This record gives sequence, C-alpha cells and structure tokens, in this order.
Amino acid sequence: MESIVCKFGGTSVATKDGLEKVKEIMKDENRKIIVVSAPGKRFPQDKKITDLLIEAHTDKNNFEKNFELIEKRFKEICNILNVNVNLNKEFSKIKLRYKIFKNKSYLFSRGEYLMGKIMAEYLNIKFVDSAKLIKFNKNGMIKGKSYQNIKKAQKKHQKILVPGFYGSGPLGKIKVMSRGGSDITGAICTKAIDNSVYENWTDVDGVYPSKDDIEKRSNSLSEINYNDLEFLSTFGACVLHNKCCKLLQGHKTIIKNTFNSNCCGTTITDSAPSLHCDSVATAYEIEYKDNKKNRKLLKQSKVSILYTLSINGIKKLGFLTNDGYTNNKTLNKLISSSNKFIKTKISARISPVCHGNLLIRQNNQSISIEKTQ
Repeated sequence: MESIVCKFGGTSVATKDGLEKVKEIMKDENRKIIVVSAPGKRFPQDKKITDLLIEAHTDKNNFEKNFELIEKRFKEICNILNVNVNLNKEFSKIKLRYKIFKNKSYLFSRGEYLMGKIMAEYLNIKFVDSAKLIKFNKNGMIKGKSYQNIKKAQKKHQKILVPGFYGSGPLGKIKVMSRGGSDITGAICTKAIDNSVYENWTDVDGVYPSKDDIEKRSNSLSEINYNDLEFLSTFGACVLHNKCCKLLQGHKTIIKNTFNSNCCGTTITDSAPSLHCDSVATAYEIEYKDNKKNRKLLKQSKVSILYTLSINGIKKLGFLTNDGYTNNKTLNKLISSSNKFIKTKISARISPVCHGNLLIRQNNQSISIEKTQ
C-alpha cells in the first residue's frame, strides 16, 4: 500500500472553504504526512502572511503594525475552525526571540509554524516541528539524517503534520528555504518514506502547457516528466519548486486542486513523454566583470541564476530575485559595479524549434530571451 505525502499551498489554507476541504482530503488513511504553507491571499488586495513577516523585518518602524495584522489573521483562523491554540503565548515568544537573536529566517518561518500548530489541532494529527526533522549542514545541504528523522516520526505517530519552508542548521538555528520552499519540505518527506507518492495540492487543476492555458484555466496536462517540469519551473512556471524535481525522482508526484479534488490533476514521473510546453519569466540581466570579488557578491546575493553568457568578451548573467531570500544589499553592490543592468523577459520552451533574439539550447529545451527596457 502506498503512503501519501500531502502538501497544501497558501491558497488552500487561506479561507474556511479551503481549510474544510483540506480536512476532507486528509480523511484518507493512506495520507500519512501533511505539509502546510503559511496562509496566502484570500482576495486580490490581501497580503500573504510570509509577505507581512518580511515587511515586519524590513520596515522596523512598522514592526508592531505588521505583526498586529499577522496576529489578527491567525486568531480569525482559530475562530473559524473553533480550535484552541494559545496564540498569545506563541506571539509573545516569537517577538521576544526575534528581538534577542535578530534571526530573520526564524521570523519568516513563523507563518508555516503557526499554521501547522493550528492545522494539527484542527485535524487531530501530531505536530512535529520541521526544525527537529530537517537538518542542514553549514553549506546549506540537507543532511542524510533528516530522512531518518522523518521516517522515524511518521512510523511512531502514523500521521504527522510538518510545517513547510524551513529546517534548522548548525546549533539549531532556523534556516528557511527559498520562496515556495514548502514544496521542498514535501519532497523531502516523500523521499524519506518508502513506497510513497507526493500530492502537491494547490488552486489549479495541474500543469498547463502555456501562459494562455493558465489564464483560461483549461487544457491542463495529464502527465509531464521531472526533467521538463524542472526546466519550466526554473523559468517561471510556479506549479512546483524546481528544486523538488531531483529529490522526487523515483517517486510519483500528482499536482491536485484542493478546490476541485475530483480532478485527476497532472502526474509527474521520470518516464512521461516530452510535450509541447512553454513558460515566461521576468528576470534581470547584468553585464559584469568576472572576478573573485563579483563571484563572491553573486554567491552572497542568493539569486536564482538562469543563464550565464559570454558574447564578444562581455560576461552576461541572467537571474531571478526571491523576496525575503535574496540579499538585496549584496545584490545592489554587484549591480553598482556592473556595466549594464536591464529587465529581461524569458520564454522557456520545450519544443524542437524555438525562435527568439537569443537562444540557449539543451537537447529539445530552449530559452528565448527578449530584452525589455
């Protein structure tokens, strides 16, 4: 019998409707691990909890104002679900610890932590803190004992809830992943459990072959392979974090819609055929000197590098930034020392033919880079 790991995204846990659907989905006894994100937007003008936490850190003058919004949101969720979690105690602990240690990763991770506490109570499932399970070494790599920790915890409690997006580094310091990191938490849990399937629950019916299909919410793919999805995810497709794909090889992943759970979704495997797909991302490009100082700045800036080029002796670097994760201060130093800095529109296509101003081709996967000022 397969064991199922379920990850629910921010939209799935943002409203009463979504939360009730999560509870219904988790009644399946084969669903052994649930990973939750921080609450997302309830309506277009709303703010994600993680964004409020980032603003609380970056705008020190309005820390209390932003934190009050966070407190209010979680208290509303508790009232909606009629669960008893001592949030006042949790909020006091978070503010005190952040004030003492100034660890922004700790602050950014509290959305998943608090949502996990509430959902565990709501679902009557054992809460296990990610900081005790997922361990990173000093280079930010996942330690092998993380998988053993997860396997042991699941075997002991049968069903467990694991908050997404973070783990702990040396000396127990909280370390967050890049945005969308709850996907990675789910992938780590899946890899840890024998004969497991990963269900990634979101607010769409699966992976769509193009931007037009996403906007129309039609024509989702029945299947795709990990290699192709990793390529598309790196260049703007937001359905699954690109770093999950290698972790999940050998396992089956299904992208499912929390709000349309009867839909089959998109199945991701190693062997699915390549199909006609594309994605679009707005990124940045700099022309820079390739020296030791700039390489160090680039590493410290924590951007997602999309491509590096050398044309007529000029080095070019395309990258995506990541809110709350990218070190903007370091990135600005790199930009200030560069010759040129522009916005770049990137269309990544899986197709035998790709037309564009500039092509980088790998097998049947191509990147078309269109410059925009």
